[in-house]
Amino acid sequence: CGGLVPGQNNVIRDLVKTLHNLYGVTTVYGFHGGFKGIYKLKPTLLTLSKVSDINLKGGTILSTTSGACDPELIVRELKRLDVNQLYVIGGDGAMRGA
Repeated sequence: CGGLVPGQNNVIRDLVKTLHNLYGVTTVYGFHGGFKGIYKLKPTLLTLSKVSDINLKGGTILSTTSGACDPELIVRELKRLDVNQLYVIGGDGAMRGA
């Protein structure tokens, strides 16, 4: 639902580190291609080692996209993956989609 925003890799890195270190979360998925990517593309397992230096890279390790998506397919896939929290990173478009 939105495009690239500055600092996206920093947010991804800090979110993964916080979930792991403070809350003991062991499985964090990253979805490529925005909301559509939740049901169209394979998720990436975001580990501490995978995100350790992404803050030094530009852009985002997760691709972005804009356009319509299917909320029912999103919910179905999140349930299938046993995801109980979804963090949306982005600007106005991403927040409208959320």
